[in-house]
Amino acid sequence: MLIGEERAVSELWAAARPQLPEPREDRPGQPVYVIEEPPEPGETGLRPATQDDLDLLVPACAAAHYEEIGIDPLERDPESFRWRTRMQIEDGRSWLWQENGTILFKSEASAWTPFAVQLQQVWVDPSVRNRGYAQRGMRDLCRLLLERLPLVCLFVRAENAPAIRVYESIGMRRTISYRSLIF
Repeated sequence: MLIGEERAVSELWAAARPQLPEPREDRPGQPVYVIEEPPEPGETGLRPATQDDLDLLVPACAAAHYEEIGIDPLERDPESFRWRTRMQIEDGRSWLWQENGTILFKSEASAWTPFAVQLQQVWVDPSVRNRGYAQRGMRDLCRLLLERLPLVCLFVRAENAPAIRVYESIGMRRTISYRSLIF
């Protein structure tokens, strides 16, 4: 994958294109959102994931990965994907809100610096979508992270209107655009 600020990725791709295969997907115009002020509380049961959550999180993380990338990681390399999910939990980079075994909201951190954290795999179980859980979960996750860091960010597919509505409704603001080339 090549992911980054849209113009920079476009310039890199123009230079590297003769040496690389054609991408499976080209996603220009992916909005990058940031938030620096805590939103209103979501009043959820959001908490850091624990190893006891691993069996619940692995299929959810795989489903989120499939929705985003179009590849089922449990079909490709289930042991490595399970290990990766376990490491995210151990590293304190996975959060979960679940009730009765149903994930109402989950997300992981893909990048973490002293100044910002980038979220990935924001996901709600399909059986309970469109009930406000994503917005509430994002509110509480951003509040939790902004206690430790000055900025929370993420990027999203340009055509994912429901996710964009969630991010904008909690006060995230669009900054730049990314481009992703997926090989």
